This record gives sequence, C-alpha cells and structure tokens, in this order.
Amino acid sequence: MSKRRIDLNLLQLFDALVRERHVSRAAERAGLSQPAMSHALKRLRQMLDDPILVRQGAEMLPTATALRLAPKVAEILRDAHTLVGDSEEFVPGACERTFRIGMTDYASASFLPRLLTEIRRQAPQVRVMVRHVGRSQGGKAVTEGQVDLAMGSFLQEPGLTLYPFSSERYLCAVAREHGFRGERISLEEYLALPHLLVATTGEEIGIVDFELSLRNLRRNIVCIVPHFLVAPALLQNTDMVLTLMEGILRNNEELCKLRLFHPPIEIPEYRSYLAWREETGSDKGLQWLRNLIIDQFRDLPS
Repeated sequence: MSKRRIDLNLLQLFDALVRERHVSRAAERAGLSQPAMSHALKRLRQMLDDPILVRQGAEMLPTATALRLAPKVAEILRDAHTLVGDSEEFVPGACERTFRIGMTDYASASFLPRLLTEIRRQAPQVRVMVRHVGRSQGGKAVTEGQVDLAMGSFLQEPGLTLYPFSSERYLCAVAREHGFRGERISLEEYLALPHLLVATTGEEIGIVDFELSLRNLRRNIVCIVPHFLVAPALLQNTDMVLTLMEGILRNNEELCKLRLFHPPIEIPEYRSYLAWREETGSDKGLQWLRNLIIDQFRDLPS
C-alpha cells in the first residue's frame, strides 16, 4: 500500500465499491456520477497496489486484499462518523450531503411529496436518493448500509431501530358512479361487492381478510395488484370496492373521483416505522432527518 495519506472520502468510496461490487451501483450509493466513481477506483488501485474488484464472468468480485481491508475500513468510517457527529454542530442550510432513504411503495406515495417539500425548505443543498424497498427487505437494506434509513412497515432485524412515526385508519373507496350510495355500508353489503386488493408481497389475502376470517367470513376478491399507487385509479368505471389506508385514498379522492366511507368491521390501524442502524444513532445529519420525519408526520389523521 502507498504510504501517502488516504482521505476519508476515498475510504468511503472503497467501502461502497466492496459492498456493491459494481461501479455504477457504488456511484449511486455514494451520490457520485459513474465517471467520478471510475476515477476514484483508479486512484484506489494505485494507492493500494491492488485491483480491488476483478471480473469473473458477468460479476465483479472483491479481491482477497479488498475483503481483508473491508472490515477495517468500515470500523475507521464508523469511528470517524462518531467523532465528527459528537464534535460538529449540524447546520441544515449549509449541508450538501446525500441522504439515501429506503421507502416502501406505500411510503413513497404517502410521505415523499411532503417530506421533499420540507427538506427543500430547510436544507436546499441536500440531495435525496430514494430506493424502493419491500417489507421483507427494508430492514436488511438498512442494516447492510444500502440506505441510511427507511420508511414503511418492516420486519425486525438485529442492529435495527424501529420507531413508529405514523398510524392510519382504513377507509373504503368506490367510484362516484358506483351503485352503492349510502353513507355507511353494512357487512352484508360489503361482502356482496367485488373487492380490489393491494398485495405488495404477492399474497392473496390482506389484513381485511384476516379480520373477516376471525368471524368465519370471506370476501370476493376479483383483482389483486402489487402497487398502492395504481389501485385507486382502477376503481373508475367498475363496481369494485377498495379498502385501504386513509392517507392514500384522501390523496386520490378528487383525482380518481372516489367516494369514501368507513368499513363495516373494525380494522387495526396501519403503522409506519422509521428504521435506522443503531450504530448511526449519533450521526447529527441523520438525527436531523429522523426528527424532521417524525415532526412532519406525527399529526397525520388516525
């Protein structure tokens, strides 16, 4: 290895390259252009006198030297973040950092517009990189450092902090020209209607079906889609009913010409969580972002 001083920025790029094993993905992770990351890889190869990544078939794999150095570099970066976080005051207006936020489909639809507005107001030089994560992969994406934090409903992982920042009730929606005209729907009427289900994990039942099963009841699901964003629009010109979280239905009420009403059974509220790695708890920038998210969405209707 060259004895010249290696700055922390290069170590961060080394860490990104070894984790992603792909120059373009490492560039995205670090908030750089692909040419800039390629140049950084060239510098690292010269300094370490090692190729760092070598091609094997269709893959790029870390060398033995890179794998040996990776945990040491990660430890140095953790210590540096802790030191800087403890000693420096974070000023949002002066921050030029890239924050990587993992979001479920629902979180993107419900929280991202308002979140970006507030980030732009407080920290106009901050860059936000959103990566889609599913419920089962979100926690892992955080603990493995693919994202700085995540918003959605996730499974618990070792080393992961989950903080509930929002809860929403469920409402029903139909097209305004739908045959059902009442303000409240009976359970019998509800079960007689064809239902639209959003199932992001590919399952064929949801929370409504679980609650109905406790009463030995079933509904008639005629369409299942994997994305929250498309579901409200699919109600137009159909006789289907959609039971979904209030926020996304309210956001689409006028655009998709919906009529909203309460479901005939009690459904537990949908909770959204903020997820972050325990080791980043003292990072002043992430502290600011977490507090901003909590402050923005704690007042959502429930």
